[in-house]
Amino acid sequence: MTAEEQTISLFETRVRELILAYSEQKTMLADLRRKISEQEAEIALLKDEVSRLEGEYTTLKEARMLTVAGGDTEALRKKDCQYDTHYRQVRGFPWRGIVILENGR
Repeated sequence: MTAEEQTISLFETRVRELILAYSEQKTMLADLRRKISEQEAEIALLKDEVSRLEGEYTTLKEARMLTVAGGDTEALRKKDCQYDTHYRQVRGFPWRGIVILENGR
């Protein structure tokens, strides 16, 4: 085998290795894209659930205000809004409308 033939053989081997590595990378990329699309679908479902739960929370909160106030909800909403704003400022609570009341209220 001459030097040229050895060089050509070595080149062919390296090209085959690169083709195999490319095929593996292509397969891995397809798997990652599939996983990303699955996670995006899961995120969309979770966002829908969060929206639904926020609506339920608001409804329950308003029902509780009606029960406590006996119908005078405007004053309670202002007070609750002030408390909510204060709580987020003091505690750094990032979500609007979700309030953790102290003393189990």
